[in-house]
Amino acid sequence: EVIVAHRTLAAVHQEAADAEVVVERIEAEPGRELRHRERGGAAGPVELEREPHPAQAGAEDFFRCGTNAKAFSRNERVVGVVGSYQSFCSYLQIPITNQAPGGPLVMISPSNTVELLTEEDGHYPSGTRSFFRLAALNRLQGLAQVELAKQLGHERLFVLDSGEYGTRYVSDLRAHAKRNGVTVVGSARFDPEDDGTRMTYGSE
Repeated sequence: EVIVAHRTLAAVHQEAADAEVVVERIEAEPGRELRHRERGGAAGPVELEREPHPAQAGAEDFFRCGTNAKAFSRNERVVGVVGSYQSFCSYLQIPITNQAPGGPLVMISPSNTVELLTEEDGHYPSGTRSFFRLAALNRLQGLAQVELAKQLGHERLFVLDSGEYGTRYVSDLRAHAKRNGVTVVGSARFDPEDDGTRMTYGSE
């Protein structure tokens, strides 16, 4: 989604194309729409309009990620981008939008979790940070699961993992659980693409 200003500014929202990301976008949409209405569709004296923009959904859209970023950067009416929804695409776009002719273009992602997006200084050639994420980093999500279990009064935890976030998610979760007195009693791997939800179990 691009945010477009009716005077001299604007903003863009990158529409998601694959089903999984579309669900995230639909869930996030009411909050963005509500906030936009509460602010009267403006930022100070500048009237803003949200404009949907075709987004990138997977590896086949690798080049579209860069093309979109260049188009956003060249458009002087664009003041911000809501997206990308996928970390690999933001990884390509941040260095481009950070060097926009009118100054770094703000990017806000509701779903990016890859650490490198905010940990590599080379991603911000202008020297100004211009990317903000709403989701927690990959390495913090497993830790948060353990903390939630403790808050709910549970001392035992079973790990159900799709494998989408690699082995670090599970290893960090296990280590944090051990340090905090939570026992991981078992684990299972499931395929999110399999309607039968077949699982591979492992014991501790």
